[in-house]
Amino acid sequence: MSQFDPEHEADSDPQGPFKIEDLASIAKISIDTIRFYQTRGLLEPPSRTGRQALYERSHLSRLNEIRELQRSGLSLNTIRRIFSKDVEAADRALFEALTKPIRAAHSSDYLTLDELALRTSIPKPLLQSLVNEGLIPPVKVNELEVFPSSDIEMARAGLALLESGIPLSELLELAKRHHDATRKNALLAIELFDEYVRNPITQENDSPESGQKLIEAFNRLLPAAVALVAGHFERTLLALAQSHLEQVGAQHEKEAVRNVINSPSRIEPGKPSD
Repeated sequence: MSQFDPEHEADSDPQGPFKIEDLASIAKISIDTIRFYQTRGLLEPPSRTGRQALYERSHLSRLNEIRELQRSGLSLNTIRRIFSKDVEAADRALFEALTKPIRAAHSSDYLTLDELALRTSIPKPLLQSLVNEGLIPPVKVNELEVFPSSDIEMARAGLALLESGIPLSELLELAKRHHDATRKNALLAIELFDEYVRNPITQENDSPESGQKLIEAFNRLLPAAVALVAGHFERTLLALAQSHLEQVGAQHEKEAVRNVINSPSRIEPGKPSD
């Protein structure tokens, strides 16, 4: 069983007022966390009776709400924006849709780095190198960095490249370049989505209905964009490999790569196998 567990319930019966130590005990968080939330603008300051700070039921409700939003995968900065009304209704709906897999997942669907190393038989320092270069990016749940169980196959794919004879230093450099280029293109794609999809929808009407339209648009465009990028990368890679081998390869190498490219059994990116 995974050491990571996102479940963390708080009592819902007490009505207040509470001293800070009582609020922390009921909410099952530390006093330092409560004070940290206040400094970040997530929690209203307490009332005071003399030198005694007193917290109300509303403070406990806010702590519960912060916890639920964190379970949704939202960062504290995003949660603060939601509380301050900086995030429109449509955008909040899209936030929740983007993090739905994290919210719905069981704790066993996520692994710590130690658990990922154990499941893949890959040394932890090597995995940490892949994480540092963006080859296996973690996700944040409740402010903890964890890895979806699907990363087991991703880590094994990286190991297969190493076992093929590619030096680790060269693989990490390639991973870094790929990560930087992918991030740059992803940001450009987000700008296009903002300008031509999100803005027209939210400017019409900021409501739950517009939020649903935004989610539907995102769900249509994400798989299309992924299939387009994956297909383009594979075709470009094969075309360049063929061109390279035509110049430097032996005849049997040229024939081998032609057979791979022209094989009807090769699965196109984005298409399911039979």
